[in-house]
Amino acid sequence: ALRHLSVARNPLSPGDWVDAGWARGCPALESLDVSRCLLTSLSITKHLPRLRVLVASHNVLPSVPEFSSPLLSELWLDRNLLVGLSPAPSALHLRSLHLQENELVRLPPLGAYPALTTLDVSFNHILDLDAISHLAAAPSLRSLRLLENPAAEDPTYHATVRRYVPWLSELDHEPVT
Repeated sequence: ALRHLSVARNPLSPGDWVDAGWARGCPALESLDVSRCLLTSLSITKHLPRLRVLVASHNVLPSVPEFSSPLLSELWLDRNLLVGLSPAPSALHLRSLHLQENELVRLPPLGAYPALTTLDVSFNHILDLDAISHLAAAPSLRSLRLLENPAAEDPTYHATVRRYVPWLSELDHEPVT
């Protein structure tokens, strides 16, 4: 059974991708790389119950797809056109979430991701330093990347992060002391 599939760097039309029904024939698929495929939507994950890693970087996704992959542990949605992120109820095992270089203006809600250890939202447009308080809802978070956001330019940025997320071990690629 097919467990790993990469179709990266292949422009896929919605007809090829969404309507083909190919995903129903791959129930054992654990990792899928659809980076650089010019995707504007991604709705096939509901047919991939064993999916653990999804790489959908460098596309033109305007919103986060709904996920029905309860085992998903690693999600790469960097370099898309995302403006927000709604928590997926089936993302209980998500450990690594990569959202760098999108159009995010606020931190994603993290309460639905109890296993999250790594969050990268660098190179976005996050303005509100007070939103860092929402990170307290992620007790497993160990690595946070917020660099190159307006909020990270605030002189109290590091102290604020340490106050709300004292269990972090890495902030913006640097060890937290």
